[in-house]
Amino acid sequence: VHGQQVPLGAKDHVLGLPCSSIPRTCIEVAARRSAQDALGVMDAGMRLYIAAYGGDIRSAVHDPRLRAEAWQALDASVAPYWRHRWVTTVRQAIRWANPAAESRLESLSRAEILMANLPEPECGVPLQGDDGQTYWVDLWWKHRKLIGEVDGLIKYTDVSVLVAEKRRQEALIGSGRSLVRWGIAQVNPSPHAMLARLRPYL
Repeated sequence: VHGQQVPLGAKDHVLGLPCSSIPRTCIEVAARRSAQDALGVMDAGMRLYIAAYGGDIRSAVHDPRLRAEAWQALDASVAPYWRHRWVTTVRQAIRWANPAAESRLESLSRAEILMANLPEPECGVPLQGDDGQTYWVDLWWKHRKLIGEVDGLIKYTDVSVLVAEKRRQEALIGSGRSLVRWGIAQVNPSPHAMLARLRPYL
């Protein structure tokens, strides 16, 4: 147990109860966790921080001003912990953090991609398909025209959802792009399968 004075800027109130601010909470949750888990915490924390401004979250997380402010808030919150052994991992997670990541599996995937020294993808990007519609994709490597889609366990609940996703994929790759899919089994406990699918394109 480590006692520490909490600066006024690191305090907040939720439903009338005192609590730590989002940035400070992220630091304390990420402490002593793996680099992969720490990145998931920072992605979610930046997203929550930006969501407090209201508006369309998918657009807001791409606003350079809001992203810079969220990043600075996290960076300032980790500063008092500079003596702790885990701070290097948390600082790395802050540098890699991206509020456009929409799930823990996306964050975990991106952490493994970066740790494997593969090019960093953009997160949560709108792309136009050859049918004229705009689709949001999980990960996007613009220089390779490669889409990465992270499939959760409950994403495809019935046949109609599968058919809609097939049409979406056809529209996206019909514009000269490639698309690679994976789920949790290809990332955890080992990312080997996911990385093997991505490397030929990157």
